[in-house]
Amino acid sequence: MKCYGHRTLLTSRGKIFCIFYAILGIPMSLIMFQSAGERLNSILTYVLTRLKRLFNKKSTKITDGELLVAETLLSVITLLIGAFVFSRYEDWTFFDSFYYGFITLTTIGFGDFVVMQKDRDGKFWSKVEYFIFCMTFIFFGLTLLASSMNLLVLRLVAFYSEERLLERIRQEEQARQAVLLKGDVICSANKGGPDGSASGKQDQREQPETLYDSRTSVCSCTCFDTYYERRHKIKKRQKRSKNTKHHNGGMKLMKSSDSTSSIRFIVQSRRSSV
Repeated sequence: MKCYGHRTLLTSRGKIFCIFYAILGIPMSLIMFQSAGERLNSILTYVLTRLKRLFNKKSTKITDGELLVAETLLSVITLLIGAFVFSRYEDWTFFDSFYYGFITLTTIGFGDFVVMQKDRDGKFWSKVEYFIFCMTFIFFGLTLLASSMNLLVLRLVAFYSEERLLERIRQEEQARQAVLLKGDVICSANKGGPDGSASGKQDQREQPETLYDSRTSVCSCTCFDTYYERRHKIKKRQKRSKNTKHHNGGMKLMKSSDSTSSIRFIVQSRRSSV
């Protein structure tokens, strides 16, 4: 059976030319089909917007999902039209013709079915319209396929980005509403007063040990204090004792100053009486 690979290069010059031609031609063809697909998306968006206005829809905005569905239907219609024409000109079954169109447009290209291979010795000009149809079918189908693939990739990327954003928001919400355990008491991480700011910060300053899970005891038994709790209590006790000593010293100074002033007053009163 004659197939796509029945013509091959034999000379070294031809093979070298094929290598450089493929290196330059394949990226340029991909760019060309990508640009044509974007133009096709713009045309379909305009047509769908006009149809929505014609049927008095509330929202005339075209989403990527609607555009992808429209291009999928258009691709199926193109394959069906191609299958009908190929079955008439090539004497293939309808299924084989549909199979040829799908294999060609997806660039799989097995080559088990090739158009215009029957009666190759006949005159070319007798089948010009069929040749034009084949070229139009291939180029339009590849453009439509490139556009559909572009939309599908964008849809998947957008879906993945939305999932990541939702997961991020979910994690932030969980961190905001996280609870910390201290004995049998469950303390919220956002504990605060009615305004949710001042008293909450004050409580967090007063109880720094509740900010870290490694410093708290999650045991239901509160008979034993952790090392950080004991250390914090000792620091509080030392601070309280320092404040008490400072207060007592001030009281003593006040008493001594009062006693000296009273003695001076008594001496002055006696001198005045004498």
